[in-house]
Amino acid sequence: KYSMVFRFTMSFGLLPISPRDSVSFGKGFHLPHRNAVLIMSKPMTESKYCDIPPPQKGYVRIENRMAIFIQLLPNDRVLLRMIQFTDMKLNRVPPSVLNYLSKGGIPYEI
Repeated sequence: KYSMVFRFTMSFGLLPISPRDSVSFGKGFHLPHRNAVLIMSKPMTESKYCDIPPPQKGYVRIENRMAIFIQLLPNDRVLLRMIQFTDMKLNRVPPSVLNYLSKGGIPYEI
């Protein structure tokens, strides 16, 4: 079992959308009987182990929940399954646009 607090920031490079940051707590589990790893994370606002910094000036704190399953398969193959929920705090964007973007309407390079 592994535990980690991590923080990431991102910027879209688009003028009306301010940059975002997130602080999450992640746990990882080695599953030797399946030759796999399971990683889960959830947002953090406070911790008894470390200080959680406030968002930088001009950044918006988002919430990110995730579960990743990675399994090594025979013949040099890898099985990857991921479930993710991210609240980007885009309150003025219609849900239909957010659904389009979440289904791949926005390139990963941004």
